[in-house]
Amino acid sequence: MMHNEIVITPMQIGQWLLLIAGAIITIGGAIKIVVGWIRALRSPNVKQDKAIEQINARLDKGDRKFEADDSRLKKLEDSMNLMLESQFALLDHALEGNNRESLKEAKNDMYEYLRKGATNHEQ
Repeated sequence: MMHNEIVITPMQIGQWLLLIAGAIITIGGAIKIVVGWIRALRSPNVKQDKAIEQINARLDKGDRKFEADDSRLKKLEDSMNLMLESQFALLDHALEGNNRESLKEAKNDMYEYLRKGATNHEQ
């Protein structure tokens, strides 16, 4: 029987190392390209998500302003109604000359409104 000896030379070791290094570089480059494609495909979704977050933040801010404005308008409406009631009581008194109870009631309503308004502003 004949036995063949396997001889590995330093040159063959160098070639194998170069082959392995080349394979690693090739695989790494392919992975980098695939990751780049995935990022490119997901990029519109990421941009869209950021835009939606910004829009939602603006809507929330607008809602808060709307609620505050709505509250202020309600207070203005209440004060205008009170002023009109007071003016009506004054007109009624001026025309009839004997409607003191209506004036007292208007005065008490104004006092209560101002007292409640002052406590509401402090909160």
